[in-house]
Amino acid sequence: AEYGARGRVRGREAAKLTGIFGLGGLQGLIGWWMVKSGLHNVGENDVARVSHLRLATHLGSAFTIYTCLLWQSLRWSPRTVVTSAVRALPAPLRMHAHMVAGLVFTTAMSGALVAGLDAGLIYNYEFPLMGGQFFPPDGLVLSPAWRNFVYTDSTVQFQHRWLAIGTTGAVSAMYIAARRGGIYGALPSRAKLALNCVMGGVLAQASLGISTLVLFVPIKLAAAHQAGSLTLLSFATWLMHELKRPKKLLKMAAK
Repeated sequence: AEYGARGRVRGREAAKLTGIFGLGGLQGLIGWWMVKSGLHNVGENDVARVSHLRLATHLGSAFTIYTCLLWQSLRWSPRTVVTSAVRALPAPLRMHAHMVAGLVFTTAMSGALVAGLDAGLIYNYEFPLMGGQFFPPDGLVLSPAWRNFVYTDSTVQFQHRWLAIGTTGAVSAMYIAARRGGIYGALPSRAKLALNCVMGGVLAQASLGISTLVLFVPIKLAAAHQAGSLTLLSFATWLMHELKRPKKLLKMAAK
């Protein structure tokens, strides 16, 4: 608001920052809506339990605001020098980076459902199987079946496990593809660093997740796992930006 009043931020940039500011106000309303869900029929000695769906919504809005702010800060960072090799960057790599970022965000929101249902406190001593089989034996207790993926703790944990495995696989595939065919050599140095951070981050996050599960969700490890999801999303956002930047700068270089 101060920079806008002084005229330092104008036009589209001012509109974007105003939108992010509005999301901050919405976040406050979502927080109140979430807390309200835990205040119904709560006795003096009872522990308030908020809706896991509202908890995930609150986390999702927080992650969205953070990602928007991070993207804006990256846009204002110093530009990378464009070289002729950058022209060889394939569009599928950029698309893959966007898909990875979406998977990271979706997996984090699935983790919020797990946390809200205390779904991490079951099937702790086996991975990747659950109850000795691929799909948990008590995973389809509700009807219609889709409700189990939202309200049944074992099924919510199942989907979080396999979203995490899918995200790890997608990042690994992107990394392997980028290292082949001379693509890696064409990447700017910051894009290389971002790509390596995403690969290292997803392996660390997967290790944290499995450790949190099999060690029966110790608080410190669970907190590190949650922080790891935001760190990984940061790396994925950074990579998207570094792969998108050359496309814009090529027009400048061609002039």
